[in-house]
Order: sequence, then structure tokens, then C-alpha cells
Amino acid sequence: MDIQKELKGVYRKVRQVITSPQRFFKEFKEKGKRGAVVYWVVLASLGYLFNYLVQLSKGGKPEAVLFLPLGIVVGFAIMLVFAGLFHLYLKVFGVEGSFEKTLQIYIYSSTPGHLLGWIQPLGIVTSVWQIALLFVGVMEVHKLTRKRALIATGLLLVTVFALVVLASVVFIRILAHLLG
Repeated sequence: MDIQKELKGVYRKVRQVITSPQRFFKEFKEKGKRGAVVYWVVLASLGYLFNYLVQLSKGGKPEAVLFLPLGIVVGFAIMLVFAGLFHLYLKVFGVEGSFEKTLQIYIYSSTPGHLLGWIQPLGIVTSVWQIALLFVGVMEVHKLTRKRALIATGLLLVTVFALVVLASVVFIRILAHLLG
């Protein structure tokens, strides 16, 4: 594996996804998951590292760097689950494309979050941007109409929101039980 070549490929894709997402997804012909997974790991590593540095500058513990690899593994697992749910929703709308393509769309749509999500005031902006990229990617790669792409993307958002609320409630209950 030529690391320099891989990093140049990641940089090229970042530039395309950010500056011309519709064209990127319209001309999308990537085969296999490897390129997308390498892309995700590189960007997630950068995002987690930048977030760590921000937390460190605010008095965070230096040893927290040990959790970066765990964050990447857990983040990847969560991403796979949500990409799988999204693909399930797309199947309901008659998409015949593969999970591989949905996973690639999901990964490339996460670009703004990895690059800028660690900057506190930009959190909402990057989330909206990611949703827009997901919407465009599904329309272009899976050839869905705007309406169907919007509904499928909306279903994913509702599911993610519900799961975050559920996880928060469970966490609060566990914390309350432990503390009290």
C-alpha cells in the first residue's frame, strides 16, 4: 500500500465532495469498499485528533489520547449501523443498488463532520451539510427522485434522533441509579 498515493486520493475526494458534491456523486464509479473505508479512517482520525487537541487546550487529560483508536472503532461500528438502516429505508423505496454503494455515499457524506465538526459553533452547520450531501448522493448514485430521497433521508434522521434520545434516557437512568 502506497500511503502517499492513498493520502493524495483522500485529498482529491475531499476537494471534490466539498466543492462539487453533485458532480462527485453523479460521476461516482468507485468499486469496492476499500477506498471509502480508507477515506473514512483518515478523516475520522483527523477529526478525533483535532477534537482531542481542542479538549486538551481546555484542560482535558493528556492520557485521553489512548481512547482515539477506540473512538475510531466505535465510530466505524456506529456508522455501519446507520448506513445499514439507511440502506434498509432505501430498499423500501425500491432502490436496487448495493449496500456497498449506500455505505460509500454515507462515508463521503460524513466529510464535513470529520473536517469541521470539532469546531463547536459549526456543529449544526456540518450536520445540515452532511444531510444535504447524503440527499444528493442518494439521488445521484441510487437514482432516486427528490421526493423519495427526501423521505428516506428524513426517516434516517428521525431514527437517529430517536436513538440518541433513547441512549440519553438510558444513560441518565444508569447514572441516576449509580449515584443515588
